[in-house]
Amino acid sequence: MIEGSQESQDDEPGEESVDDDAELTEKIIEAVGAWPIPDGAERARRIQENLMAAVRGAFPDPQMVAYLAVGPLMVAMGRIEVELLDARRRIGELERALAERDS
Repeated sequence: MIEGSQESQDDEPGEESVDDDAELTEKIIEAVGAWPIPDGAERARRIQENLMAAVRGAFPDPQMVAYLAVGPLMVAMGRIEVELLDARRRIGELERALAERDS
């Protein structure tokens, strides 16, 4: 060991970055786990759980986390949009049927 060095003989080069990566992983998992997913929002819950599992699987790169989150969110948003359009169509049909019945 070099005189005046603060490293102990047990420390390996790069060990600090591994600890930093593990800490970052836990912080990301904690943040994602704290998202307020409403009861009954099963797709959102699955996206949240899958994202946390993916982050646990490897030390995260913040850009990778963003990519992992954006794809499933876009799929979910697309499904919600289609379901909303369908609901609007059905509401319109019901309103017309009620108007016909009441006239």
